[in-house]
Amino acid sequence: MTVRVNKLSSTAKPRKPASAKRPPKRPATRRKKGHSLISQLLKWPLRHWKPVLLLVLFLLGGFISNLDRGARYVSRLRGLKKFLPEPVAELIFPPEYLAFGLATQGEELFGTVTKVIDGDTFIMKSVGGREDSYKVRMWGIDAPESSQEFGTTSADALSDKILNRAIRLQVAATDRYSRQVCRVFGDNEEDINLYMVKNGYAWYYRDYADGAAYLEQAEAEARRNKRGLWTYPAPQPPWEYRKNNRD
Repeated sequence: MTVRVNKLSSTAKPRKPASAKRPPKRPATRRKKGHSLISQLLKWPLRHWKPVLLLVLFLLGGFISNLDRGARYVSRLRGLKKFLPEPVAELIFPPEYLAFGLATQGEELFGTVTKVIDGDTFIMKSVGGREDSYKVRMWGIDAPESSQEFGTTSADALSDKILNRAIRLQVAATDRYSRQVCRVFGDNEEDINLYMVKNGYAWYYRDYADGAAYLEQAEAEARRNKRGLWTYPAPQPPWEYRKNNRD
């Protein structure tokens, strides 16, 4: 009697030996330093930076040319303050933008002076369509600082002319402190900027009003007649005083 032994089918898959298991996964390695996006950009040759620089210069030029328009938009957006929580409002707008209004170059404002800070700076509460407070820096003049000799006298002279009185402003610019730089007109359209220089309460500010001949003549007249600060032998200009105290 013969015993038949069934051979393995040729289609059957042989078992894998234990040693043939999948290799363990390699641990993820962190990106080596020096392969960040910034480091890669820094490796770009100069010719690759030219389009980027041109784009930045184009955007910067557009921003500068629309500063006055931007001030108008900021002024409108400030109306949202009352609808926003205070922390959110301060995050969107710096405190100086929240405290005072912003006007555009050439705009006229009417209102009443509520506070005189020194001989060339005050706060006005406007009336009419845009009721707001404005911090005003008088155009073309520079008065002694409050801590400077003759500073209190200059501030008192300005207070006597405009404090709690109605005035008209012609906006010339907005300075870096968010103040409206203006020509100021008081009772009977009197030019208050001219009054302060002519009576020796302020200097003609040549650096920021070059070519204003009438202010230059008014200062020369005050010097000649020894009015106000020109009664002192050598009064120190406020721009020099600020520079010396800043250094």
